Amino acid sequence: MTLNLAFLSTVLLGPAVSLAAAVRATGEATRRLAAVALASLTGAALVMLCGAVATDGSATLVITAMYAALALVVVGSSRALTLPEPVEPTPASGGPSRLDPLTARESEVLGLLAEGLSNAGIAERLVISERTVDAHLRSVFAKLALPEGPLENRRVHAVLAWRGDLGERADAG
Repeated sequence: MTLNLAFLSTVLLGPAVSLAAAVRATGEATRRLAAVALASLTGAALVMLCGAVATDGSATLVITAMYAALALVVVGSSRALTLPEPVEPTPASGGPSRLDPLTARESEVLGLLAEGLSNAGIAERLVISERTVDAHLRSVFAKLALPEGPLENRRVHAVLAWRGDLGERADAG
């Protein structure tokens, strides 16, 4: 019984510390710490559930659950700590941005494109299909009225717009 209480207190200590830190944190740190706490709580819940189910004294089930919980906490915490930071566009002029018509998701997709990710990379990062990424990018291209044609690269123009560097083209006119 004492061993169980000691284990339970140590298992719940990690999520409690993460949640306490998340309350005091600001910005991106709050999101990351909350994700670590969630991963830790999920692992603790798995161990407690298997401990409750193994009433016949089956140590194998409990030990297996502990290893699974450990793996869950490690993978979940690692992933939480490597979450991409949302990139906010900042207009170079300080005035209204030409990116204002974009939805939050379109801006997120464009930001990942600006980081150099392919459609497949964006899809994996956002856990959406490549077809959905393609639809968001087509919408971005249309809303930004980007030039199209065999001599234009709309992806490059979109990234330049994101970075606030899109001006008059040298060969325009």
